[in-house]
Amino acid sequence: MCSGNAIIGRSESCAAVAGAGVSEAVLTVTPQETIKVKFIHDQASPNPKYRGFFHGVRAIVREQGIAYLSLYTVNSYCLLAKTRNGLIN
Repeated sequence: MCSGNAIIGRSESCAAVAGAGVSEAVLTVTPQETIKVKFIHDQASPNPKYRGFFHGVRAIVREQGIAYLSLYTVNSYCLLAKTRNGLIN
């Protein structure tokens, strides 16, 4: 429990912002970019296999697994960029 007059220090604030940047990269940006790139490549192929957004997401998750969309495809640049942007703001 925290009292109403607690003061958050600079290190705690930086840790919170870094955690938010990592969370954003893993949970939002990377899955979105992964789906976008897969759709772009699919639409450029002679025989597209995704019939729409929801069908495509279901097919990607079925083929690759849910971890493919976030955890294992996060690159260090995305993590660093999101963390840096949060610290600058």
